[in-house]
Amino acid sequence: MDKSVISYNMQNVSGLKPNPKVKALMKESIIELVSQQSREASKWLRALPGIKEVQVFGDRLNLVVSDPDRDFLRVEEELKEREVKIIDHRLVPPSLENVFISLLSERGEK
Repeated sequence: MDKSVISYNMQNVSGLKPNPKVKALMKESIIELVSQQSREASKWLRALPGIKEVQVFGDRLNLVVSDPDRDFLRVEEELKEREVKIIDHRLVPPSLENVFISLLSERGEK
């Protein structure tokens, strides 16, 4: 089989050929942020401009952003105001789930 057909929300996303460069299709960046208060932080960060999505994985947050430098400064300021300590942060490559959701979002915007 040379094509993958994926269904999400009753929509078919066809024509995606298996390709190791599929992650390059995602235009946004992912900031991984580590905090012992990740659940509380996620609530506040969802409302920040520039944050397109927040995913919680235990003490880690994955923040989907367009401009990682600018958006991380906003995140840092917000969490400092709320006395949430950031233990670590870094840019991480997008997961296949991130790419899939990003592609569906683009389709919905058109």
